[in-house]
Amino acid sequence: MDSQIIAALIIGIATVLTVVVGWWLNGKKGQPNSSPELEETSKLIVEKPSTPHSSNHSNNESFPTSESEPPVPKKTSAITVKEIVNAVNSAPPFQKPKIAEQYNGLQVDWIGYLREVREDFRDQESVHVNLDVDQDMPIGHRISFAEKIEKFPEIRVLNQGSKIRIIGEIISASGDGLFVQVRPAVIDVLSHA
Repeated sequence: MDSQIIAALIIGIATVLTVVVGWWLNGKKGQPNSSPELEETSKLIVEKPSTPHSSNHSNNESFPTSESEPPVPKKTSAITVKEIVNAVNSAPPFQKPKIAEQYNGLQVDWIGYLREVREDFRDQESVHVNLDVDQDMPIGHRISFAEKIEKFPEIRVLNQGSKIRIIGEIISASGDGLFVQVRPAVIDVLSHA
């Protein structure tokens, strides 16, 4: 099968499974016989559609919403950085930009290991962060994101190799560069190296 078809099938299946599991878990939430563990796994990431992203670095609670507007659920995709990069790399050169673009807007929940941090030369209050997907691979797939230092102050003291969880929206993918850029909504430091 063509790699583009395989990538499309994987995304389609992952999306359907995510919707079905989310629906099922939401149905279980609030029932008297549901367990606390099940309720914890059924939490959805929610965001008001008209507000810019907000960062939450200490826990995995829902994003703040106003009382008058119902939250819009954002379900995360099961796709990996490696699958995205491989799909872009295997496409014919003319099709690579279109293939990469199809991943924009997907919600992801990924874990990476701090590779590098650099100050944004255009905005000294922001940093660009690169995370390795595989801690043992010196050259490999990466997750990239930018964030204001005030929203992620821990970045000032984190060592290379610190384990970080990022939940957010894909804003670009690069097969040649082996990375996927994410707009963060939640950043959690899971462990310090």
